[in-house]
Amino acid sequence: MCMLWVRGPVFRKQIKDLAENIMKDTVKFAMQYPSFSENFDSIQDLEFIINDKTEVLKIKELLEDGGYTMDLSNEFHHMIFSNMNEFTCYMCQQHWTVFISKCEKKFITSDNPVSVYLPNKTGFGGPHIIDREHLFSITPDICIQTGPPKTNGKKFKRKAIYKKDSHQIGGINFAISNKAYNYSYSKSRSELEDVKALYNIFKGRSI
Repeated sequence: MCMLWVRGPVFRKQIKDLAENIMKDTVKFAMQYPSFSENFDSIQDLEFIINDKTEVLKIKELLEDGGYTMDLSNEFHHMIFSNMNEFTCYMCQQHWTVFISKCEKKFITSDNPVSVYLPNKTGFGGPHIIDREHLFSITPDICIQTGPPKTNGKKFKRKAIYKKDSHQIGGINFAISNKAYNYSYSKSRSELEDVKALYNIFKGRSI
């Protein structure tokens, strides 16, 4: 589960965005020094030739406001894999709930296998892994939810969902679909139709 979360497209994008923002902030900080402009103007060996001073000014302005994108490799993302054991330990400390469908409604999944929801509590680097909620559908009949540890010390709960409470599966499916990268997948069309109906209800609201 932890491996699928770290390998997921959403996590990879978050790491790339973080690396890009750090590099942009570093450039902005460096531009505060007069020597930066002097060195920039003296650069001769560029992949492109700038003959117009107006273009040079435009490039400087672009660097200052950060209005550009960077084509970064997955190197930063791959470095995170060295922390996999640590992530796994934190996730094991969470409270685990295993939902089991005992009715016609089934759990869906997506191209982002592990959905992550962050609490309102924030800090440097965002909420700690232990404080986050994770949803992971193993099969159409089984979905795992992990969250902050319970005060009673219990770490595991098994919950069967029958027809009278099938709306709970709809809510879980909506949460999973809401964190999809591009696509959601289900055993039958009805589950996705239910998600679509909920989306139309909550459209425009903060989720």
